[in-house]
Amino acid sequence: MAAGAIKGITIEFRGKTTPLDRALQKINKETRTVDQQLRQVNRALKFNPTSAELLRQKFTLLNQKIGKTDEELKSLRAAEASLKANNVSKQSAEWTTVRRKIIEAESKLKHYKAELASVRYANITAMGRAFQSAGQKMRTAGMYASIGGAAMILAGKKLLG
Repeated sequence: MAAGAIKGITIEFRGKTTPLDRALQKINKETRTVDQQLRQVNRALKFNPTSAELLRQKFTLLNQKIGKTDEELKSLRAAEASLKANNVSKQSAEWTTVRRKIIEAESKLKHYKAELASVRYANITAMGRAFQSAGQKMRTAGMYASIGGAAMILAGKKLLG
């Protein structure tokens, strides 16, 4: 459907002049594996939402996803510039398809960045809970040490006197 409307548009992609549809296919292929891994991590996070390792993996995968989406957006903007340079009508199928894909890529980029921010917040929250738990355990250990110390003082006084 849309692929036919963007045929014939060439852009500079990774230092080479490439048809836009091929450049987008390469980006989409690379993104699929990241998507699969991200789905697996999200599924695992449902069962263990405070796992620092899973949150780190999600953070890394989202950064990769943002990078690929940004690359796609740059390619689309290059195609838009090429269409402008060639004075292509704004009512043509090529123009509307490229604009629609730009809007979609911008929306995805915004969504992924928001999700990344929530992962950062979740990671900080998980660390806060871990520190809170450790602090509670230290407080309990300190209380027992205090009781033990008082008992030793009392035993020492009885021995001495």
